[in-house]
Amino acid sequence: MIALVTILLTAIITLFVNLVNTKWARPVATLGLAVALGVCFYDYSNPYEDTSEMLYFTHASTIFSGLTILIGLILIGLSEYSVSYAGKNRGDVYALMLFSLCGALILFSYSNLLMLFLGVEILSIPLYVLAGSDKENLASNESSLKYFLQGAFATGILLFGIALVYGASGSFVIGGSKANNIINYQLYSGGGLTMFNMGVFMMMFGMAFKIAAAPFHFWSADVYEGAPDLVTAFMATIVKTAGIVAISIFLLSIGFLNKQWEMTFAIMAGLSLIVGNFSALKQMSFKRTLAYSSISHAGYLMLGITINDPIIIPTLLFYLLAYTLSTLVLMIGMNWVAGHTGKHDFTAFNGLAKKHPVMAGLMAVAMLSMAGLPPLSGFFGKYFIFDEVFKHSSMSKDGGFWWLVIVAAVNSVISIYYYFRIIIAMFFSPAVSEEEVPSMPRLNMVVLGLICLALLAAPLFATPLYGLMFY
Repeated sequence: MIALVTILLTAIITLFVNLVNTKWARPVATLGLAVALGVCFYDYSNPYEDTSEMLYFTHASTIFSGLTILIGLILIGLSEYSVSYAGKNRGDVYALMLFSLCGALILFSYSNLLMLFLGVEILSIPLYVLAGSDKENLASNESSLKYFLQGAFATGILLFGIALVYGASGSFVIGGSKANNIINYQLYSGGGLTMFNMGVFMMMFGMAFKIAAAPFHFWSADVYEGAPDLVTAFMATIVKTAGIVAISIFLLSIGFLNKQWEMTFAIMAGLSLIVGNFSALKQMSFKRTLAYSSISHAGYLMLGITINDPIIIPTLLFYLLAYTLSTLVLMIGMNWVAGHTGKHDFTAFNGLAKKHPVMAGLMAVAMLSMAGLPPLSGFFGKYFIFDEVFKHSSMSKDGGFWWLVIVAAVNSVISIYYYFRIIIAMFFSPAVSEEEVPSMPRLNMVVLGLICLALLAAPLFATPLYGLMFY
């Protein structure tokens, strides 16, 4: 709770500081995020805070909050070059990112459907503006309009679903001391099962849009490509994490009372894997490739959620840790290269290893982790999810979703192709011009190096995550 308040105050202060001196905006935002990250340790030692059945803070919500705050700290701390397009308004960009981060923290802790709606809106509305913050770029304006129109439509579906769930159960509460009332008591004693099912379906569809899960993914490639690189990185990491956790909280709190929900979710996971990977195969733009890659990773995460057991939460955390850290390396590297070449296609990376071998090597490590190759964290993230789903399937009366694990494994192999295309461009393709891309600042290189080291070392600390989550 204190971390959430800290970020909110930092966002407000950043807005006013920007009016005095634009150069102070980034240090103030960075300092506020660093303080919020430190506060997470205090919040972790004082969990289970219940705010009138609206927000419920646990060890798990605090850990997810710490992860996203760390991502925001890295993005904003290394963003001096990334927000040059904003000019004197760069403080507004930072403040909007912080406000959006507040929405993510709400989604990690909500125990009431009203807070779910507020969290989604606080997360999304600043992003509609941020996607179009590069006002001189027509692609940025287009991405903002597309994101706003389709996002508003998805929010309407989500809100209608919440209304139907409330009408069937008579309660908005899904967590805290009344967790069982909305389902086991009010729903079954009062009837309304058909209305409740329709509400859950609509809520699932509305939240699937937020994580760009198929078939609600059509906005993602255009928005990712048109938005400023910093905003794209924010959406691919923090927004994805918040959406997955929000869906998990909702489904774990109500349980799969209807097999149709379970099958629908499994089908969406399979579609996300297939659509994301096969669409990425034919892309020539780095950002569009990462957009479709993001869709496929949503499929892997949704595969884990299908078992609907709290034991999957640490596994999802590990996968999200591997995915978000890899994405950070790729987005920061891409932003540096594209900012000096003016191109986001693969040719901009041709011969990068010849002049900047360290940067190319770090990006290659992140690519290999995204592809799921051992011994990197991406491999273990997928392995842990596959293992949990297989275990659940072996104990399930109807056989579970072992077949979906096979689909996911095949798609993981397919994804290696488009990840290696970028590695081949960096290491084996002739450079277009060796003078176009200067050396990345030393601080940026150190941070990227530490992230890649974490991708190698994280599997060693996978087991303690279970203790941290359920302590």
